[in-house]
Amino acid sequence: CIRDRLVVDQGFDAEVEAAFGDLPDKFREVVQLVDIEGLSYQEAADRIGVPVGTIMSRLHRARKRIKKQLVAAGLGPREITQ
Repeated sequence: CIRDRLVVDQGFDAEVEAAFGDLPDKFREVVQLVDIEGLSYQEAADRIGVPVGTIMSRLHRARKRIKKQLVAAGLGPREITQ
């Protein structure tokens, strides 16, 4: 049903926003620059004055934290048990 899907989508969006908002500033900044604004790693590094490796590391850690929060909320991928 479309209405059920809209409610799920809104719930998912709210959880993503909450997870993004819960990130420390240095992680939230790189997610904003790379994942939201679409800057390359190099462009993001130049913008905030850190090495590209720092961007990559912060982005990895930020995405991991967001994923962990979404999984805890029941919105992430589930492990398959056999």
